[in-house]
Amino acid sequence: VAVQRADVPGGWGQKIKLKCTALAVKSFVPAFVEIQAPTPIKLELKDVTASSITAKYSLGYIQDIVATCDCAALVLELRANGTDDWFRVPGRNGGCMTIGSSCIIDEVLSDTMYFARLKMSCSNSAVDSGYIMSDYAITQPGCAWSTHTGLLGYADDVYECTDDGITCNMTDDCCVAHGGRLRCPRMAPVMCNNERDCADSQERCCVATADVCNNHGGVRECEIPAHTPTLTQCASLA
Repeated sequence: VAVQRADVPGGWGQKIKLKCTALAVKSFVPAFVEIQAPTPIKLELKDVTASSITAKYSLGYIQDIVATCDCAALVLELRANGTDDWFRVPGRNGGCMTIGSSCIIDEVLSDTMYFARLKMSCSNSAVDSGYIMSDYAITQPGCAWSTHTGLLGYADDVYECTDDGITCNMTDDCCVAHGGRLRCPRMAPVMCNNERDCADSQERCCVATADVCNNHGGVRECEIPAHTPTLTQCASLA
């Protein structure tokens, strides 16, 4: 008999054991008793780029050996500064839902302050752990085309145009009359460099992966001016 968890990607890599009990002695076997899942003891946001953040965490106990509730899973959530909305992030390849010590969060906006929180979730929410909060992290500056419109809440096929943030998804050339493509859709999130390779030679191409841009001048580069320094403290030497 092969046993594997199917409720989280990779099954957390646990060494799962199947224990069988004969019906004749079932009434003599103690039932599994759920207890409150312990709150994780550490959460940090590290290795920040314009489009990704690495979350590093410690659960404080060994989940492989000590089970406290049914169908335990990690819940990592982010909140952008200036909003009250927390949103769950599964992480790259579902890594932020699996046991470990770190995971990579890909879908973040550039030049944005984020806060994070982490808890252990159970099928019985009454025994979920409490949240542990992180300090904030600010993603590096980037260009609009460095991210896709899905991060702004639009459908998977929506383009953002250069003129006044107009969006459209009617045709492949729908941004031509509005200054051209500024940001690609989630379904084709990478913008290529050549200016007139797509939409009947009127637009930059939006493609699914960076390697497709090899035939279109490579990935569009992002050059941004340095931020003006902010004076935070001064003192007189007189």
